[in-house]
Amino acid sequence: MRGLPHAVRALVPAVLLLMIAGCAGDIVPSAALEDCGIEDQEMGTNLNVDGRECLLAAFEAGRPARFVSRLTSIEGAPIVRTYRVVGADLVEVESDNRQDPLGSGKIDVLHCPRLVPVADWNQAMTDEVRAEEVFVEDGCQQVASRD
Repeated sequence: MRGLPHAVRALVPAVLLLMIAGCAGDIVPSAALEDCGIEDQEMGTNLNVDGRECLLAAFEAGRPARFVSRLTSIEGAPIVRTYRVVGADLVEVESDNRQDPLGSGKIDVLHCPRLVPVADWNQAMTDEVRAEEVFVEDGCQQVASRD
């Protein structure tokens, strides 16, 4: 920077800072997570059909999405299930059973390769699932458990 006028030398650090700050603004997540909402089930009723349809549509399109289902065990203990569409063939289901004294007492993480629309499930299977449930988790495997 020797030989440069004083005014130019004073501007160099400011320009470098602006360039660095400008780069930080260019960092964008690879895909935005769609929020499909929350439901507060009451013994299998009060389902958020719109939220469930949103999650199923995101899964079918391979778009990242999240849906939260708050429910109770048969005994009335609260359980929170968080569904995350990770990709076209993967839904991660995090089931928080820490307040269920008869459950695992942990947060169980499942990976499900399929969400099957209820209409398709009911055609193929003998057990009937109510239409308002919208989808059925299929082929799920527990991959983790934590406190």
